[in-house]
Amino acid sequence: MNPRIRILLFALLALAATPLAAGELENRVRAVLAPPAVILERAEDLHLSLAQRTNVIQLATAAQAKMRRLEADLLEATGRLVEALEATPIDRKTATAELARVSLAESEIKRIHLELWIDANAELTTSQRRRLIEWEAARNAAPAPGVDD
Repeated sequence: MNPRIRILLFALLALAATPLAAGELENRVRAVLAPPAVILERAEDLHLSLAQRTNVIQLATAAQAKMRRLEADLLEATGRLVEALEATPIDRKTATAELARVSLAESEIKRIHLELWIDANAELTTSQRRRLIEWEAARNAAPAPGVDD
């Protein structure tokens, strides 16, 4: 693949995949929801019931299976998009169609990911969720080990 096309493709995909407000959305979500992995890591501290643990694990497993399929679709669509962009002249119709497939897969992966966070946090009691969010906020505010202020 032509290095200039590769650089352009990655730049375009980065711009399309990262809306300006994405960082803001992620920060706001993290302020009210804990990552599912952290819920499981802190299960004993939170005194999760067996049903809560089981439900969070099942939610994560189902989401991972869906995302794996979408990631495979994303890779295939990206490959076809690159082929359309490498054609001389550029195959605009195919490139546009594959770009739509890439965008759709990325959007669906993001939706499944956020839905997992929502569903996993919904398994917690209000006090469990509040404690977990406080612990995460304190951990994120603390300087990294070995970093001088």
